[in-house]
Amino acid sequence: MDQKRIIKNIRQFIAQESPDLAQNIEATSDLFELKIMDSFQTLNLVLHLEEQLGTSLDPSDLTEENFRSLEAISGLMLRYSNPSQ
Repeated sequence: MDQKRIIKNIRQFIAQESPDLAQNIEATSDLFELKIMDSFQTLNLVLHLEEQLGTSLDPSDLTEENFRSLEAISGLMLRYSNPSQ
């Protein structure tokens, strides 16, 4: 799993709810500021990520900073997919 594939996967997930917005999101765009993510959307994304990873995310990782941008979310996923790094 690499960062580009993770970001593409997250964009596809966001596109299900907001197709027009998903294509214009930069990797570092603030998803909360752009009103793409809210608490409900974040919860749905967490469930999606847990399904993709095959594991539960630690509650301490469920922070706004870890879900602020595609880059931050992909970093979180990479940490879970490569726990020894």
